[in-house]
Amino acid sequence: MRADHALTIIGGGLAGALLATLLARRGWSVDVFERRGDPRVEGYAGGRSINLALAERGLHALRLAGADGAVLEQAVMMRGRYVHPLQGTPGLQRYGRDDSEVIWSINRGELNLVLLTIAESHGARLHFDHALERVDFDARSASFRHHAEAVSHPFRALIGADGAGSTLRAEMAKVRPLGERTEWLDHGYKELEIPPAADGGFRIEPNALHIWPRGHYMCIALPNDERTFTVTLFLPHRGATPASKRCRPATMRWRCSASSSRMRWR
Repeated sequence: MRADHALTIIGGGLAGALLATLLARRGWSVDVFERRGDPRVEGYAGGRSINLALAERGLHALRLAGADGAVLEQAVMMRGRYVHPLQGTPGLQRYGRDDSEVIWSINRGELNLVLLTIAESHGARLHFDHALERVDFDARSASFRHHAEAVSHPFRALIGADGAGSTLRAEMAKVRPLGERTEWLDHGYKELEIPPAADGGFRIEPNALHIWPRGHYMCIALPNDERTFTVTLFLPHRGATPASKRCRPATMRWRCSASSSRMRWR
């Protein structure tokens, strides 16, 4: 392997794990540093997370990485949007003509586990519990905090895949203006869950992305392979339904079609 074919990736989430797989399959020497622990050992610690809806573009990237089969085993097909209006009859709005034109619901944590395992199988070196603290670009050295220990890692090329609050981007901005701009959304969200029915099946139509549009706020639900739904309630920070207002009791009810489905806080 050529010495100049070495890359260091900051962030072992979906983007970092997928990129590591693609590069390792092409013969690159890849090191991935992730601030959290190994989710395959400690469990996924991603916090609140809207399920991922995989369309053809995402599936194409997974095919290039040889990960599509393992991912689709845990995904649930969604034929279209199942809209629940405040007035009127709920109904399915298909994405395409038939089941060859669908999208797939996958839990982000499960997807991350699959991609990390595949990246490692192709030779990518995964370093967990390594939080990036600073970068010396002139010396080509990255400094990490590994538990209570300071760790330095020399790099030839550094790629940032550490999300919206990127430490690497902040380090880059210290040495060169990036022209970045942050605009905060005017709404927040709360993750809920619809558990399985008493018989272990889905409580509502499983092969759809459910939407409850309510003007300035809304609720969506995506199916999971364990017969649950990951539900996301979007509310404005200010106004008639502020997201900061506490809801009680902890278990709420949201009317779905002709029946009620229990949702619980996550």
